[in-house]
Amino acid sequence: MGMHRQYVPLDSTKGGKSSAAVLVVAMIGSVAILVVSVFLGVKLAQMQGMEPPPPPAPLPPPPVNITITSKIQMALLFLESQKSGKLPPGYPVTWRNDSGLQDGRDQNRDLRGGYYIGGSNIKYHFPMAYTVTMLCWALLEYESVFRLVNMHNEMAELIDWGVQYIQRTRYQDLIFAQVGTPEIDEVCWIRPEDMKPAQRPTMFPCDIAHPCSDLAGEYAAALAAASLTFRVGNPSYADELLQSAAEIFEYADQYRGKYSDWVEAAQMEYNSTGYGDELMWGATWLYFASGDEKYLDYVIGPNSYIFETNQWGPGTKTFDWDNKAPGVQVLMTRLLMLGYGAGNEAQIPQYLQTYLNAAKLYVCQHTPHWLHANFTDSGGLIYVSDDHPIQYAVNAGFLSVLVSDYLRIAINANVSSHYLDCDATIDDIVDFAASQVNYILGDNPQKMSYMVGFGDNYPTRVHHRAASITSRHVDPTRFDCATGQKFKRSKYPNPNVLVGAIVGGPGRDDSYLDDRTIPQQSEPLLYVNAVFAGLLASLGAFRSGNSPGNSLTRMWAQIPWAKKYAESLEELIPKPYPSPPKPPVSPPPWRTPPPKAPKFPPKRNGPSPPPPYVNPPPPSPPPPSPPPPRPVKKHTAPAPPLFYKGQGKYQTPGADLPTAPAVHTPPVKEVPATLTPVKEGAGSGSAAPVGGAAGGSAADPSGLPAGNPNVFP
Repeated sequence: MGMHRQYVPLDSTKGGKSSAAVLVVAMIGSVAILVVSVFLGVKLAQMQGMEPPPPPAPLPPPPVNITITSKIQMALLFLESQKSGKLPPGYPVTWRNDSGLQDGRDQNRDLRGGYYIGGSNIKYHFPMAYTVTMLCWALLEYESVFRLVNMHNEMAELIDWGVQYIQRTRYQDLIFAQVGTPEIDEVCWIRPEDMKPAQRPTMFPCDIAHPCSDLAGEYAAALAAASLTFRVGNPSYADELLQSAAEIFEYADQYRGKYSDWVEAAQMEYNSTGYGDELMWGATWLYFASGDEKYLDYVIGPNSYIFETNQWGPGTKTFDWDNKAPGVQVLMTRLLMLGYGAGNEAQIPQYLQTYLNAAKLYVCQHTPHWLHANFTDSGGLIYVSDDHPIQYAVNAGFLSVLVSDYLRIAINANVSSHYLDCDATIDDIVDFAASQVNYILGDNPQKMSYMVGFGDNYPTRVHHRAASITSRHVDPTRFDCATGQKFKRSKYPNPNVLVGAIVGGPGRDDSYLDDRTIPQQSEPLLYVNAVFAGLLASLGAFRSGNSPGNSLTRMWAQIPWAKKYAESLEELIPKPYPSPPKPPVSPPPWRTPPPKAPKFPPKRNGPSPPPPYVNPPPPSPPPPSPPPPRPVKKHTAPAPPLFYKGQGKYQTPGADLPTAPAVHTPPVKEVPATLTPVKEGAGSGSAAPVGGAAGGSAADPSGLPAGNPNVFP
């Protein structure tokens, strides 16, 4: 039956009619034999107590051209797959359904929404808030790329989905830390849609008596970053988020402690090692979002020494959901690279200078020039831990490209601190980040893409409950915890393709086991995909010579002296495309009304907490006058010689950014593509094809996709 026969049309004058009749009879007989064989085979399997193998998953349509556009689309689609609560109209993941609709009911709170962090059905609020912060950072820095690939609206909606949930988890002096427990979740392998309220307890909240400076500090960072993200499109919403961020930060700083000391259910998966870095992280984002100098003084003053965020040691060599110190260092480096203290560098605070030194060393340790760099045995993936190793490569790549762009800003600003403390050049930094992306997408010893759905060889047994169980749209049966274990142990591929998910990654020897019972290698994580989308955007940004690929002004919108100076610099930097027209401002269409306060206070274990520490807010005073702009003295001496030569090998121009239709099915039989090298000077000629590929019209001569009027006019 596996051979193909070729039938030649017969001449009707030479017995063609009789031969055709014989052929039809033979074909009917073959079909009948096939049906009988399948029927007898199924019956025989049932008689032997065996189930026939499941039918193969239907093949998706042929893939579109795999460019940075579709890679970013796929990375963000995984975040869509992780949504909890009442799913919005037009939800793209067809095999998911509403879930967690009773979350928070045991504490008389509405905790619907938010995200599941990984392959479990638990909503961990600490890494969820970190995800929101990183999405904001990526969008603020590389807005132009997300616009070109027509994904800036998608990013804004993903951010706002998390922000609204964060706001719901707060109630006066209480912050709920998570929904669900690993003790129950570990033995209950079922769809999130099938979870019962008793299986999703709301964890003990933080308050004055049980402080959680780390969780609250990350909340402050997320809300402040979101405030800056939505500032231009919806200033009233941004003001609301900024006020919430300031209130939470005040609580985090005044009542200090680790959330995992009180929330025992978090200790197994997301145990916090300290809160100092989150306090500095939150204050940093509050400074960028508000321009209030008190937050800058908090970060570059004595707290820098107390919390050791400016130190170069074992605690600052990795950037992840638990350690924000390198993130603080990089953001403070942005301040120096723009010219903070220019003309009078002797007055630069000591702690700010040490941030710069630590950030440079963080970048240097990930380049081949660093003697003690940790990589996999033969593949070149940065390797820090056996537990989800890809997350560290993605984080290092994103921060490295940011620092490279900050160094380019320094060159344009004629700031002498743009030299690295190792032999690496700016192009080496970008090349390192591109090598990590290429490894993840298939340029590795396994020749496997660690992004599900990309290429023709990717993990199929992903550690993910919803993806490993037949969708309720196909089989509405509600499985209990015991029955669900058979799906976890099944040797078959997941029936639902978790498009865009980036799994944990290989071992140090570059080996990978496609086994859903090994979560360290096969489980995807929400925040990894968030940073990966930013990394892809950073590598797809337009760069020509010393022009940075990120936005100079978006991050400085609330800091008067920095904004004015950044605008003057931006005029000198070549643009690959014209600025789009500014649409009118209107409220975000995706926002839902804020949750109503509960009729009764939440249930608690143990004695009642002290009275709330937050008094009713007094009437808002008139806004203070902005601080005087920091003096910026232009250098008259010639710029120091550049320490690098040539163009980076992986400086992908805008020509690799056509706007593709939104495709949410995994491509098949596509060879994983690496980022295409660009020849010297290629960026300058990419303006025309970028505009055309993005989809222009007569009404919009710029050729850019339509923007969201509520986010980025």
